[in-house]
Amino acid sequence: MDIKGVFSNIKQSLISLFEKIVSYYQTNKKQAVIITVLASTIILLVILLCASLSKKSNPKTSENKIVLSESPLIPSSPEIQENYTLSRTTKDKWTTEEADEWFTVPGQKDIDSLSKMNENLVSDIIEAAP
Repeated sequence: MDIKGVFSNIKQSLISLFEKIVSYYQTNKKQAVIITVLASTIILLVILLCASLSKKSNPKTSENKIVLSESPLIPSSPEIQENYTLSRTTKDKWTTEEADEWFTVPGQKDIDSLSKMNENLVSDIIEAAP
């Protein structure tokens, strides 16, 4: 097929489409006007959207230099308590004195409370089981 044939086919298709549009307009004037207005509005909105998106904002970067009237003051650090240990060397095993200092023997009330909490946990698990 040559180029003249392609252009001829396109021309015939456009003429046929134009004739169909004119025929539709003559039979349904009100609908044709509404469709034309809506299509024009949509095309206009698309053009405006493309135009607004294509505008590239060039933010002007300005270098604002800060001028200090006084030199900055470093706040004082909080006071460290007398018995506070910042770091320590760990040992593989504690001595009996160290263990006695940090270990608290639980009372009967604590043991009973822990036992009751464990029983409640076990009963919740058993109730949830199918």
